[in-house]
Order: sequence, then structure tokens, then C-alpha cells
Amino acid sequence: MFSPLVLSILKKYPWPGNIRELETFIEKIVITADSDTIDETFIKNTLEEYTGNHFSLDNSKPDTTVIPKGNFSEDQSHIVVKINTLEKMEEEIIRLLLQKENGNKQSLATKLGISRATIWNKLKEKK
Repeated sequence: MFSPLVLSILKKYPWPGNIRELETFIEKIVITADSDTIDETFIKNTLEEYTGNHFSLDNSKPDTTVIPKGNFSEDQSHIVVKINTLEKMEEEIIRLLLQKENGNKQSLATKLGISRATIWNKLKEKK
């Protein structure tokens, strides 16, 4: 069972992978939880482990929000990626920048000096 605060956190997290990502995350917490009640600390820690991002629970507002702290620098001019194969790091960079551009591949392609098809092909190769 989820506390009301946990439900609020889950509703406010952006879930970039959409419903499939949420389903996978719910499966993970059900498997790893060691009690019937799942609290906000458990969700915060599991979200950090699952996404690789640091999250802050802002309790100063009446409705608590989850604030991603990772991947982009404070001024949004730098990206942090985990060291991995070049292909995986390239994919992560493209996905993060695409998220920053609200999914606009043409805008991202223009900023990177490549074609929209190149972005599409690089993301398609990884699936």
C-alpha cells in the first residue's frame, strides 16, 4: 500500500519512458519492498537507484514534489553521463538533450549541426 505522499511523488515524477517505465518501476518497488506500506524515503531512494539521479523531496510546499538534481548542471549548460561504451554514452546524451528540447528532433539537430535523420537513426539503432 502506498501512502498519500508516495502517490503524490509518483504522480509528479515525469516518467520519460511513459507507462512502461512506471510499470517497471512499480514492479521493482513491489519486489524490493520489505513491508506492506511503502513510504516516501523508500520511493526516493528507489527512484535514485532506478534513474541514477539525485532527488529532493521539497516539503516546504503543501504538495510535495520530486525535483531531479542529476544529469544537467545548475545552469543547464553541462550534462553528466555515466562512463559506459561510446555508443551508450552517445545515446544517453542524445536522449537527455532531446528531453531538454521537449522532444523536438529538428531543433536538437540544428543545435548539434547534424540532420534530424541522424538523430532518428542513432536512437533507432539502440532499440
